[in-house]
Amino acid sequence: MRLRRVAALLVAASATTPGPMFAELQSPADRPLTTDDRALVDACRTPLLDLGDRDVRAAGFGAQPNPLLSFGDTPATVTHTGTDSIVRGLLTFRMNDAPLIPVQFECRLQRASRTVQSVTYGALDADGTPIARRPVDLVKEHRILRVCAARIESQMDTEANKAGDRTPLSAAELLHASTTFSTRNGTVDLEGRGRARYGNNYEWQDLRFRCRYDEKKADADRTTHMLSAATAPMTRTLQADPRAAVSQCQGLVRNDIIEDARRTRGYPWTRRFEIELPESATVAVNGNAISVTGRGEVRLDPAHRRMSPISYACTYDTVQQRLTSGTFLYEDGGWTPSGARSTGPTETLVCETVDAGMRRSCAANIQRDVVVLREFGSRPCVEYQTWRWDSAGIHVSGGCQAEFQYVRR
Repeated sequence: MRLRRVAALLVAASATTPGPMFAELQSPADRPLTTDDRALVDACRTPLLDLGDRDVRAAGFGAQPNPLLSFGDTPATVTHTGTDSIVRGLLTFRMNDAPLIPVQFECRLQRASRTVQSVTYGALDADGTPIARRPVDLVKEHRILRVCAARIESQMDTEANKAGDRTPLSAAELLHASTTFSTRNGTVDLEGRGRARYGNNYEWQDLRFRCRYDEKKADADRTTHMLSAATAPMTRTLQADPRAAVSQCQGLVRNDIIEDARRTRGYPWTRRFEIELPESATVAVNGNAISVTGRGEVRLDPAHRRMSPISYACTYDTVQQRLTSGTFLYEDGGWTPSGARSTGPTETLVCETVDAGMRRSCAANIQRDVVVLREFGSRPCVEYQTWRWDSAGIHVSGGCQAEFQYVRR
């Protein structure tokens, strides 16, 4: 069986990516956490990490890169009852190639000694509703779906070969939320829905499938699938030149986003970037020129609660078989990285000082609405004390190190 990239969609795991530990945590009623409250939250960190590690090992996955559980910038709460305190909040559970899974946790501890009495956690669905499932169980199901999807792709490649296509590259996307899992005597029977296509030059079709997974062999030994009868089973879409135009355009846009983030916006860690450019670009052919336009989403740092929308456009020369132009723009409106609705063209900027006696000004064309997205230094960033802004930029001092969001002029 061929192993290649398989897109098995895990709806319950469509959360934001993990942010820095304990960033922007808040107490009830949006009051900043006190020093004592932060110490209580810190005391819960190791027991929660240990709980995640024990679950992973008990599920047979073996050692995983730490941390398995990451705290993002979603508010946490600290409440006090008698001599005890309860910390509640959200985490992100991650394991190698599995999707990120949002998790809700509760940590109860003795307030004076900061002794943890109990920690519990459970997975959330895409809407943030608890689903009473362990994250490792969802990871197992995700991996089973991936194996079944690879089997379906192999079957579809065989069908395409029989139809005369000698270079198919089938793709199957199986929806976790639309799949039932039944386990019995070491086998898992799956039945569900998704979508599939015979390659980049074919249309997506609705898919129904059944798959039997052998837990001992870690492989699928019985798989059947049926594509939608509403469309012809092997309907082609783009021809060679439009496909090349879309591929080259999206490759250029991806590279430009990375360069813009590194050189202009101050993001050095490219491995943290999330760039989503759907294949559903708009293509228009005019003589020897092909115009490509499309939209996508970008997240440059795990601390950003939402993806930022972008649009792009390219022109492709069919004679030279290369792009002659290409550009992208962060769209006005939509969601800003801080999770608020944008009221204008929003940008981000990293500005920092490395010690308490240092001052620094970072140039920016600012109109309004400057907020701190994340702090990554040991000293707090307090407006009018260690940072301020004006129309010419952001000014930091006193060891403030942060990323700022603002509406540009």
